[in-house]
Amino acid sequence: MRMTFGKRAALSVVAAGSLLIAPAAAHAATDAATDAAAGAAVPVSCAGMVNPVNATGVSTVKSTPMPGRTLELRTGQINGVQYAWTRVQNSQNGDQIWIDISGDGGTTWRQCDLRTIGTGRNYGNALKTVNSSLVCMRAGARPAGVGSSYLTDWWC
Repeated sequence: MRMTFGKRAALSVVAAGSLLIAPAAAHAATDAATDAAAGAAVPVSCAGMVNPVNATGVSTVKSTPMPGRTLELRTGQINGVQYAWTRVQNSQNGDQIWIDISGDGGTTWRQCDLRTIGTGRNYGNALKTVNSSLVCMRAGARPAGVGSSYLTDWWC
């Protein structure tokens, strides 16, 4: 089972077990921690989700393997606005998918668009992205016949 509970930073291990965090990652983590400590949060909602079938500039920003499938967090432009959504490559009938959003740097999460995949569509509805370091998204899935849920890494 793959579950991510914290931000991932680029890490390097050096002699005697010391740990170095890449400067940009350390700065981002410090900013998020400072904002969270100050009680700052960005309101997030599942409202306004749309079908991304006609999105342009589509790319996969995060992915993780599942048994016989790949879970993806995708982004693209819909009418000039950036959205994100969940997709499963090689999906099977009965797979469940959703997209999570956090407005406090990953401390709490809201699950959006929980759906069971059937024939014809292997992706969920798209959620508008927000230009804030406190807003993070991740894709989630529970493959049919598998007792575990999977999450991509965070995308903030």
